[in-house]
Amino acid sequence: MPKINNSIMKNNLSIFTPKNIVMNITEGLKTLISPEDEQYKIKQIETKLGEPHPFDYTIIDGLMKKFGLVNAVIDKTVDFAVGPKLTIDCKDKRGKQILDDFIEGTELRKYIKPWVKEGLGKGTGYMEIAGLDGDDKEIEIKVVSSNSMYKRRDKFGIITGYVQYIGNNLSRINSQDAIELKPEEIIDIDFNKVGNSAYGMGMIHSAIQTIDDFLMAQKAIHKLTKRKANMPIWVKLGNAEKDDYPQQAQIDAFGEKLQFMDEVTEWVTGPNVDIKTVDTGNIGQKFDGVLANDYKLLSYCFQIPETILGAGNVPEGLARVQMDTFDRRIKSLQDEIGLVIKKLLKRVLHKNGVDVLFHIVWGELNEEDRDKMIIQYNSIISNMSISPGLRLEVEKKLAVMLEINYDEVQAENDARADKDVENPEREREEDEPLPEVPGQKSLESIQIKEDVYEDTGNLTVEEWISFNYNDLRSNIVQAIQADKFTALRASNSIERSAGYLSAAKVNQLRQIFTEGFMLNHSVKEIETKVQRVAGPLYKYNEKGLILDNGEKIIRLDSSTRANMIARTETVRLANIGNLDFYKTKNVQNVRFVASLSERTCELCTSLNGTIYDINESYGIIPEGTHMNCRCAMVPVILENVQPIIK
Repeated sequence: MPKINNSIMKNNLSIFTPKNIVMNITEGLKTLISPEDEQYKIKQIETKLGEPHPFDYTIIDGLMKKFGLVNAVIDKTVDFAVGPKLTIDCKDKRGKQILDDFIEGTELRKYIKPWVKEGLGKGTGYMEIAGLDGDDKEIEIKVVSSNSMYKRRDKFGIITGYVQYIGNNLSRINSQDAIELKPEEIIDIDFNKVGNSAYGMGMIHSAIQTIDDFLMAQKAIHKLTKRKANMPIWVKLGNAEKDDYPQQAQIDAFGEKLQFMDEVTEWVTGPNVDIKTVDTGNIGQKFDGVLANDYKLLSYCFQIPETILGAGNVPEGLARVQMDTFDRRIKSLQDEIGLVIKKLLKRVLHKNGVDVLFHIVWGELNEEDRDKMIIQYNSIISNMSISPGLRLEVEKKLAVMLEINYDEVQAENDARADKDVENPEREREEDEPLPEVPGQKSLESIQIKEDVYEDTGNLTVEEWISFNYNDLRSNIVQAIQADKFTALRASNSIERSAGYLSAAKVNQLRQIFTEGFMLNHSVKEIETKVQRVAGPLYKYNEKGLILDNGEKIIRLDSSTRANMIARTETVRLANIGNLDFYKTKNVQNVRFVASLSERTCELCTSLNGTIYDINESYGIIPEGTHMNCRCAMVPVILENVQPIIK
């Protein structure tokens, strides 16, 4: 009887032996050849083609076709790295147009994904570029299979050429099937290069053993489930009490029937056959730990988060860390891919005689990242201390994210400003009289110096105000943002019709001076911009405009007025910023310092050296002096100084 049991148990447990499982599943995905053939093939490749591949690429092809997880991993990585859209960021309009035309004309975007996929899978991806160096040839692009491509290098490791083999027998290479290609005809990219290898190793090869273990475990558990429903079967033939002993041939025949047992097999037995299941526990559950471990190892090998691989029980905190790490990995891949593509695009620019800077922009942000960027951009724009140039660039980027045509919006704003189109609420607001601001008066009551048209040439803001304001720049900009420009702003409808500025135009003026100080524009440049905002100033009284034969009387033409505003307001705003800065340093008194030259007026000469209480010094320049005044207030550090109180 023990003989029967042992025989049956042996047949039942034979499913665990290697005979019924392919020893190396991945090896079955390629054509098996002998070691001698392999060595001969390598010598043939080295002699006639180039450097041999570091491993058999047909294994990767087999895995991509037969094992969905590998294909999904590569596709996911490509999708994250390349994204749905590739664009070029280039400030030079001609350069951007050339690159955009090349990308659209050659349909470069549709080749990048399969090129990167080939490289990530097998280590090296190839794109053939035809016609780029010709004058009249049409440029064509195609992705070439890595299986057929070989590199040739010199003793220094520099690539001297490529060979594409289109034959089908590497052991007997026909020279007619080997196509020579120049380095400039191929764009290749290597992923995960090791040592001095000519090729990359890709994402899959290092995971071959883990993939093999995972597939073997999968095959075993599915075979168990299909054949025996996880339960080994124990069969007893005959009956010892009745001296019913079966022959060995009967035992073997019954055992053979068990080998073909599956989930639909039904058995009918007599009293001399006893069939039972051997309870070995949940065999399927015993594979869970193995499969989970292999799954984790695959995640590590592929450098793909478990959440992307489909694991549903990853803690939220860990998933966030994994995704952050994966994001860094993707950015690294984008950098590698971008460097290679930029070499190609630089050749395109060079062919057209253009040499400009440009950047590759990958894909599109997801909704969460997009919302974060919008919040950051809004925060930057609301910061009054940033430079106008930076604010302008951020506004443009924000407009792109919100899918707003920035140029159209700006054109519309300019048109509204030119027409002085304002809503009723703003008109009612501006019709109300403004409160008196200490130290500020209307333009009509300020003395106008005779040399209005003193040539400012290309004097910068710093040269015009006669002192270095770099350390005070942020204070001056804050003063500009807070200032109401009362002397230039209309307080009612009569003043607005006379040419004083509306709230909208004051904001434009504020922006002009902010940019002027931040970028140290020339006074002439500021003057030109001011003239677009401020037109002529007409004579008026409390009843309205003063007319001569029905025509408005010009008090200041637009050119003269722009010149006055640019020069006067530059000095006034600089002095306000300075005084604000002095107050933060607890300065109590300031001294009037005249800008002495042959043009200095008698009034400013007489005030030179006069000491004022800092709180009373606001507005003295220019209200207490004259238009176009270039004088300044400096701090007084001496003790026991008696300031002049206005």
